[in-house]
Amino acid sequence: TATEAEDAAESLDLGFDYDAGPLRAAVGWGRDKRDGGLKANEFDNKWQAGLNYNFKPFDIYYVLGSCRYLNTTTTRRAVKYSVLGGTYSQGVHKVVVNLMKRDVQSSLTGVRNRYQVSYQHLLSRRTQLQFFYDNDGIDSSKTNVRVKALGMGVRHNF
Repeated sequence: TATEAEDAAESLDLGFDYDAGPLRAAVGWGRDKRDGGLKANEFDNKWQAGLNYNFKPFDIYYVLGSCRYLNTTTTRRAVKYSVLGGTYSQGVHKVVVNLMKRDVQSSLTGVRNRYQVSYQHLLSRRTQLQFFYDNDGIDSSKTNVRVKALGMGVRHNF
């Protein structure tokens, strides 16, 4: 913030990847700290682990982890999350499906359940058309907070 020194906050992130043919695994850890201590609901530390197995034309993956915050009496200290997903690729066509679950940090009981489906059409090695549907249950402890999105776009990697 404008009242803090530029170097008042520090972050450290470490990760390890393993790759053995069709199997890939990764684990990571990170932490943040601030001169004078963290503020309420500010990120403290995290860990994450993931597995990916590719058996063409399918690719499946699973990620799980936990983020910790400086909580208050009405917010969570640990926010656990997971992602289960997969892809199917055939020539220039690719379909992606993701199922996600994450605890809501600002709620002691809320869970964020989300799923996504997308279709990608490769135009070249670096350019693709994307079409997606996203259904996001932002906080299960509240009513009428679900967001649904339908979209399309062009992605180009420079």
